Amino acid sequence: MKINKLFTLLALTALIVSCGTPRYVPTPKNVGNELYGSFIVLKILDRESSIQGELIAVNEDDLVILNARGMITTLPKSSVGEFEVKYANSQGKYGWHILIYTLLSLGHGLKLVISVPVNLITTTSISLSAAKDYKYNNETIGYEKLRMFARFPQGIPEGIQLKDIARVPFLE
Repeated sequence: MKINKLFTLLALTALIVSCGTPRYVPTPKNVGNELYGSFIVLKILDRESSIQGELIAVNEDDLVILNARGMITTLPKSSVGEFEVKYANSQGKYGWHILIYTLLSLGHGLKLVISVPVNLITTTSISLSAAKDYKYNNETIGYEKLRMFARFPQGIPEGIQLKDIARVPFLE
């Protein structure tokens, strides 16, 4: 029975940690050289829905988002409840540490009663904190600073039509 509980805990932890970001989000050392906008998730006030995709521009009154299907959406800032922007991928994936260190603890004999929970707590907290790296939300930055993470931080240039903005080739 204890093994089933341990397996369930490991499976749930791996599921939580396995959430990822789009492949086009750069590594931290390449953030300044990135051609695309950051990945953003916007929660809409009037609905239970959210919109996610590449942040194209932050204008005076609205946000321009390009979703994975290549559709451009312009949302008024007043309709956005919360946002979360991820501007870089963390360098490592730490989820596998949970399984490895827990399995290594099984060789500790009677001390595994202490070492398994300690390893689970430690590796899970490291994995969860790494998953939060390189993210900002509406509580940490405002719209003025959100501009830095757009493809066009100074607004969409004259002569460029929204329909002409290309989708990131590997956004899907």
